[in-house]
Amino acid sequence: MTVVALAPFKLGDFVQATPLLAALSRQARAKGRELALLAGRPETAAAATLSGLVDTVIQLADEELDGRASARLPQAPALLVNLSSAPASLGLAAALRPQEIWGPSLDGGRLRLPPPQRLARAIMIVERRLGLFNLVDVWRHLPPTGLEVGRRLHWPRTAGGGPVGRRAGQAVGLAESQAASQVASQADRRSADRPDGQTVGQAAAPPDGRSADQAFGSSARPPGGQPGAWPDAGVDAVNRAGSDGGDSLAAFAAWADGVKPAPLVGLHLGCGHRLRRWPTERFAALAARLAPAGVVLFGTAGEKALAARFLALTKARPDAAASGVFDAVSGAASSAASDVGPILNLTGRTTLAELGAILARLELFVSSDTGVMHLAAAVGTQTLALFGGPALAGETGPYAPGAVMVQGFCECSPCAESRRCPEPFCPGLPDVEAAASAALSLLGRRPWAPQPARRAERRAVALQAGADFFGQILIPTSPLELDQPAGTAWAVRAAGAAVLKGRPAPPPPAELLAALRPGPRLTDDPQVRRRLAAIAEFGFESRQERRRFVQEALAQLDQLPQAGP
Repeated sequence: MTVVALAPFKLGDFVQATPLLAALSRQARAKGRELALLAGRPETAAAATLSGLVDTVIQLADEELDGRASARLPQAPALLVNLSSAPASLGLAAALRPQEIWGPSLDGGRLRLPPPQRLARAIMIVERRLGLFNLVDVWRHLPPTGLEVGRRLHWPRTAGGGPVGRRAGQAVGLAESQAASQVASQADRRSADRPDGQTVGQAAAPPDGRSADQAFGSSARPPGGQPGAWPDAGVDAVNRAGSDGGDSLAAFAAWADGVKPAPLVGLHLGCGHRLRRWPTERFAALAARLAPAGVVLFGTAGEKALAARFLALTKARPDAAASGVFDAVSGAASSAASDVGPILNLTGRTTLAELGAILARLELFVSSDTGVMHLAAAVGTQTLALFGGPALAGETGPYAPGAVMVQGFCECSPCAESRRCPEPFCPGLPDVEAAASAALSLLGRRPWAPQPARRAERRAVALQAGADFFGQILIPTSPLELDQPAGTAWAVRAAGAAVLKGRPAPPPPAELLAALRPGPRLTDDPQVRRRLAAIAEFGFESRQERRRFVQEALAQLDQLPQAGP
């Protein structure tokens, strides 16, 4: 008998499901079963094959999403784990006729959700801004009982290393090149040099013994004395190399050796939805603020135009008015424009296997809400994610200790991806200063900058990933006024986790309390009580669970710092 996981239809969703898949794999093999994964997209099938977490990977053709994929399995699965509530996934899950199912399912034509997904859906119905349950934790808590699911995302750090699954019954091999081994060994040494207890934001000392300030001083220039972007022959060496055979890894390894001791920063310019994507002009201005760091550009082949735009902007002279480095949203010239460090353009030039190895070598990775962002978090690279529009850091932020998310706000966010917004980019996306402040802090070049206290006065909030008894929590990096959305969101998370875990919620973490400035007494706010009651009604089946959720939430609100009368 087999255990089948019906995969999400995006690469990032698959990576977020890897803690659950790893636990399923261990359990299945311990019982002499195989773990098979049905993938709805080629990139998801490739990621599942490369991950080594499953025994068999079956990529579904479009015509198989209606249930005909059951013919690809020798018998009905003992367990099916459905990671999508899309109609096609629900129909396929029913057609496979599993003995047991975890995840969304149809019961007499009605949608049934397990407790963690039911609660997450209730929050989205009532008010999405109150959602602080990361998708990884929602999936980690799908199993009813008896399965220990870890908190670590899984992704191979080397190209071709580790076990390789079977795809549609055919063995898949990934050649490991000498360059891949070199990159992996460098990444392993970097991780080994960084003690577990190191505070995020501390940078490793440069290998030549200089202080971080000396190494990253404004007078520094990239190796070879070339200010700004490298000439075309240096920048785009890999553009003449294919993505097979490890050519991109070899080019990266040679380039990285020349950039030392400056840090290596990866930028992913693209995004799956235009309202989530940070503008290319802001990425260019950010690269200028991070000089002399070496910059590696990532993206798909379809995003090469974004890389070309970035290179055109960063090769300009420092003067903002003359350079054309401007903010596409506001139309204002960037005051941050200056020379940038060396640039390596890998847009559309890496295989999935090469991507993980290169990401593991970086000191920092910056991206919008993308699948590659989750890969960077999975290989242990410091990650800075920029959120706005339909994207919420509390739902799909990078899942890794110390990861930083800058959440932007505007009056209509978070919006639905289906919204027909007339703006080319979301006006609430973080500005360059907010992103640069977080990036420089993560690189150890400046302390966290103070932020305005009131939500109406700030465009973005920087949040750092920590952990509590349920999973990942987000802590503001500088003092934040306790307003109604922030306080209610925390209370909803703590109370919901307590009911799901079947135990009382502990007091709010000391780090959270230290980051919150006193606000109004929210337990007396009738609007807060109405929202809690609505979430309880939609989120829990029993009257006892609903009552306990509201009680736990009010108790959490009472423990948050409150201003005097």
